[in-house]
Amino acid sequence: MKYISITFLVIVIPFFISCQVAKSKKSEGSQKQFQTPTAMSDHWKFVGEAVNEPGYDVWGSSPIRDKEGNVHLFSARWSSETPFKTAWRYNSEIAHYVAKKPEGPFQFVEVVGKGKGDGFWNAAGFHNPNI
Repeated sequence: MKYISITFLVIVIPFFISCQVAKSKKSEGSQKQFQTPTAMSDHWKFVGEAVNEPGYDVWGSSPIRDKEGNVHLFSARWSSETPFKTAWRYNSEIAHYVAKKPEGPFQFVEVVGKGKGDGFWNAAGFHNPNI
C-alpha cells in the first residue's frame, strides 16, 4: 500500500504542476491577438445550380477541364418518377454534361455508365462518380 501511495504522488503531483504551468502560459498568451483561420467554404458564393434536368434527380458531381477549357461534369442521376429509396441504388446512372465555364450552363451529352440489370456483376445503378 505504501508503494501505491508513493507511485500515485509521483504521477499526480508532476501532472498537477504541469497543468498549472500550462494554465499560466495560456493566460500570458491570451494578451496576444491571433487571427482565427476560417474555412475555405466561408468565402464561397452561391451562383446557382450546375445542372437542373427536368425529369431527373441529379446527385453529386465530378468536374474536369479539357485542353480547350471546357468543363466536363459527371453526375449521378435517376428518373424523378422512381422513389428515392430505391432509385439511387438500382436506377442511378452516370451522365456526362459539358459547359464552357464552371458556372454553366451545362448541356447533357451522354450516359456513360448504367447498371445492366439482374445476373450481371454491375446489376445495380452507378453512383457517386469520381474522375
